[in-house]
Amino acid sequence: MLRGLHDRAAYLLRARARVTPGGVWSCWSDETGPIGVRPPPGTKPAQAGMLRTVSKALLAAGLRSSAKPPPEQGAKRFADGSTFVGNVAFGLAHGEGELRLASGAVCTGHFELDVLHGGRGTMVEADGETRYVGEWVRGARHGRGEQTWGGERGGFASYAGGWEEGLFHGQGTLTMRTGETYMGGWAAGLRAGDGEARAPKTGEWYRGGWAADRYAGKGAGRFVHADGSVYEGETLNGARHGDGVLVVPPATKGGVDVPGWTYKGRFRDNDVDGRGELVFTDGRRHVGGFEAGRKHGKGRFIWAGGDYTDGTWEQGELVGDSVCRLTFANGDVYEGGMRAGSQEGHGVYTRASGHSYSGGWQAGSRHGSGKSTSPNGDWYDGGWERDEPKGKGRGRRTFPAGVYEGALLDNQLTGKGKFCLLYTSDAADEEDS
Repeated sequence: MLRGLHDRAAYLLRARARVTPGGVWSCWSDETGPIGVRPPPGTKPAQAGMLRTVSKALLAAGLRSSAKPPPEQGAKRFADGSTFVGNVAFGLAHGEGELRLASGAVCTGHFELDVLHGGRGTMVEADGETRYVGEWVRGARHGRGEQTWGGERGGFASYAGGWEEGLFHGQGTLTMRTGETYMGGWAAGLRAGDGEARAPKTGEWYRGGWAADRYAGKGAGRFVHADGSVYEGETLNGARHGDGVLVVPPATKGGVDVPGWTYKGRFRDNDVDGRGELVFTDGRRHVGGFEAGRKHGKGRFIWAGGDYTDGTWEQGELVGDSVCRLTFANGDVYEGGMRAGSQEGHGVYTRASGHSYSGGWQAGSRHGSGKSTSPNGDWYDGGWERDEPKGKGRGRRTFPAGVYEGALLDNQLTGKGKFCLLYTSDAADEEDS
């Protein structure tokens, strides 16, 4: 059956016949599309598709056959007013020539079957600025080529690279009028595969995977957001993921000034997640673990004045035992263990007055074994309970009459010790008299 169709169609094409309504073929063409056929009325859809495919192949074969007359210089006018001047064969633009479309665009290059095909060609649109120079297949940009745009059409300035059926495809570089660029892979007119985008005015950039014009897979870049925050680092499917730096500027929310902050460390699905360092513009910072944007795991929180807390956090809350250094408003300083916001375990408390305590703590009170010292040289080393000396201990006490140093029990002079009387000039005068 296919052999019979081949012979019949080849004969009709060679004879340049216009088939009558009762015939098999009716050939047609327009100013931009490829040659086609209309099958006789009543042809089934499956048969019609087969006939169209066979007709295109046969017409192309007939035009390339050595038996055909060579193309001649001529002209052709299309129904919509478009005109062609150049090589013509079988009434079709075939060979080198120039096609002026009714829209005002001008196409020059190699034509086959009334369309640019099989080589490099040029299309200049009516504005005189929008231009394509490159390869064509069946009337579509296909292969390697360069396109420039005039006016503000889509914001595009130029594209150089691969094309497929009129769309960006393969490797290519697109430049926007704003100065933004993309260099990398394309598929069906959309960014795909590996590529790099840059925006010089904002300093933004992205290098990595793309799919359907969106970030896909692993990548890295610098992104400026509407709130003024800036992220630079690794990404996964367009989200902050991996190592990076996020800078958030100060803001005012509900009439309250909120300090800005910078985080450097690990991210996961756009959240601060993993180990990193968070630094606030007011001087505070936290170094340690994070989870879903909150302090989590072991870390150290450092206040602007140098105070710190070493401990474990869960979902932003300090839990369990910790070690810290706290400076109070009156100038007192505590450095040691903490639990639930109170001194716990071993710690050192130094008062602004010069008094100090080093030893055990429980629920914010001195408890267990510890030693206190005073600026005048007095000291106590022994048991404590609820912030008071308790049980056995040793110490030094200064009295108006002298100084005692020795054993103590419940802060009272008990046991072996030594008492030194204070000698004054008044006491000596009394002895002389």
